[in-house]
Amino acid sequence: PPAKEDPPKPPATAPEALALILEAAGRQGTGKFTGEKAVTRFFAVFDPVVLHSPKGDRVQSRSTEAFSLPPAGGTLPLIQSRWIQDGKEILLGRDSRSGWIRAGTEPARRFLDPEGRDRQEVADLEDRTRMLRMALRVFFLGNLGGGPVVTLREPEAMSLPVGLGGEPRKVRCRVLDREADPGAGEPAMRIYLAEDALLPVAAVLYSGDRGASSFLLTFDYDAEETRKPEDLPQGVKVPNWCELFELPAKPGEKPALRIQAGVQRLEIHPLKVPDSLFAFPR
Repeated sequence: PPAKEDPPKPPATAPEALALILEAAGRQGTGKFTGEKAVTRFFAVFDPVVLHSPKGDRVQSRSTEAFSLPPAGGTLPLIQSRWIQDGKEILLGRDSRSGWIRAGTEPARRFLDPEGRDRQEVADLEDRTRMLRMALRVFFLGNLGGGPVVTLREPEAMSLPVGLGGEPRKVRCRVLDREADPGAGEPAMRIYLAEDALLPVAAVLYSGDRGASSFLLTFDYDAEETRKPEDLPQGVKVPNWCELFELPAKPGEKPALRIQAGVQRLEIHPLKVPDSLFAFPR
């Protein structure tokens, strides 16, 4: 009988891309977070955080954000955001079932009308989810070596948007493309590393739906670290400022600013990010 052919090997990250990931993770201080030690959730304090609506409204506050990759078998990440608005504590989140919100002492309610009553809250939740999803992948580059295929692209000179009308930053970048992971609900992502320091300066989260927007998250770093050592994972270089932009679908249009956030604290120890943090409030 004819010899059986070996099944085709699944695609793998090329050695040159893996080498760049390892070097960048080493400089970032996240090379140890791989395999069983990979970071899958975090808790962060953002101060300030400024939300920019498509209508031009701005809401500034201090917020805490907890984020977790989907539980085994799921495709929706878990999230909990907490801030004060108009004197009320707002809790916004998503468990394994749906999104939800609680304002002040009112009972928490699930989002049952995403196109009507809950439209603004759903949009807010999705923007926060995008930012935190990208932050998890980019703050911990060591994670990239063990997931979907990552491709090394040609170096690129980037012009990164800055805030509301700020002068764009010119940065020469090394570029990594991470393939989508449909089983985990993750779209494809592109990561830009500053060519000299190899620290992340931007990431693009691509839409999986035709006609839907993609999003750009940019990162900035203090020349000297001003946060307390206990506020950051030991030895990890964490951006102090992030900005989320919605990218235009049509050429020639400008990116639309959605979120600005100062990163004051970042926790990754499992005891600091328990499952109960993502539970629907009772």
